[in-house]
Parts: sequence; C-alpha cells; structure tokens
Amino acid sequence: VPHYLLRGDPFASRLSKEADIVAAFYIFIIGGVMSATGNGYVLYMTFKRKTKLKPPELMTVNLAIFDFGISGRKSKR
Repeated sequence: VPHYLLRGDPFASRLSKEADIVAAFYIFIIGGVMSATGNGYVLYMTFKRKTKLKPPELMTVNLAIFDFGISGRKSKR
C-alpha cells in the first residue's frame, strides 16, 4: 500500500455534496461556456475579416482553435 493511502484518499473532496455540485456548476459555466464563447468570438471576428492575417493574429487564431477544442473536451467528461 502506498504511503499516501494510509491516511485515506488525499484526493477526496472535503466539501459537502451540495457544495461540490455548486463548485462543479461554477467551473462548468466559467471554464466551458465562457471559454467557448470567447474563442468562438475570436474565430468569428478573424474569419469575418477579408485581409491576410499577420503572424500575431495567426497565433491568436491557433490558440483559440486549440483552446476551443480543450474546453469542449472538458465539458464532455
């Protein structure tokens, strides 16, 4: 038995069940919905432009695409 399991599960929540639900809802709203909305807005505004993207703008689009994928992946678990 590993030494860290001798005193109980170190990853078990110490909050009540109701507090766990409120915390999960808050994390979902902030982490999932707000992130998807912000990244979607970045992508929308970028593709709405007709000019060629400069390197910093291209990096922003790249980050928005990958962050959009990560935020979508978190909310499905």
